Amino acid sequence: DKLESELRELQDQLTLQSENIGDLERQLEEQSEEMEDKYSEQVNQLQDDIDYYQQMEQDFEDERKQWDEEKRFLSIQIDDYDKKYKNALDKLDEFSKRMMAMESANAEELLEREEAHTRELQKVCSEIETSSSRTLEKRLK
Repeated sequence: DKLESELRELQDQLTLQSENIGDLERQLEEQSEEMEDKYSEQVNQLQDDIDYYQQMEQDFEDERKQWDEEKRFLSIQIDDYDKKYKNALDKLDEFSKRMMAMESANAEELLEREEAHTRELQKVCSEIETSSSRTLEKRLK
């Protein structure tokens, strides 16, 4: 009797512990599923973050390539404008030299004309003076 009672008691304890183990297994499984869900959400969030930053990196790289292209284009334009500017300066310098040569030639021609005119005026003045002197001499006589 005593043995049966102890056996029943042990069986009851065993049943109770089996139930406790079953409860613990269910709790462990629920916690495991919750942890798996949380882990899955974190993995998904991390993957979204990785995708976002990779897209940002790609956008940055695309923009850098565009800036490099624009920089090359502007560099070519600047070189072209430099050539045109230097060419224009050369032409302006050449024109300026021609104008100075023409002005010099015109100045010489004008000077020659002025000298000829001055000689003619001196001649006329001399003639007037001679004529006036004669007229004055005639009157004085």
